[in-house]
Amino acid sequence: MLRTMLTDRHREVLRLTAQGLRAREVADRLWLSESTVKQHLAEVRWRLHAPNTTRAVVIALIQGELSLSDLAGDQATA
Repeated sequence: MLRTMLTDRHREVLRLTAQGLRAREVADRLWLSESTVKQHLAEVRWRLHAPNTTRAVVIALIQGELSLSDLAGDQATA
């Protein structure tokens, strides 16, 4: 699996967002500011040429940047 478009941090922020967390919740979980999370998401959208975050998730899945198991989140262990 070739992962070149996104950094590890970008993937982590996108993964948590795809699991349904809001920017504030992602920020709290990763010890970042909310504005940093929003900046990471903007960078992800730019790098993937996505018009919105939902489309960025789909593109990341297609390109192998995320997997379906990444989207399961904490519910997979519940």
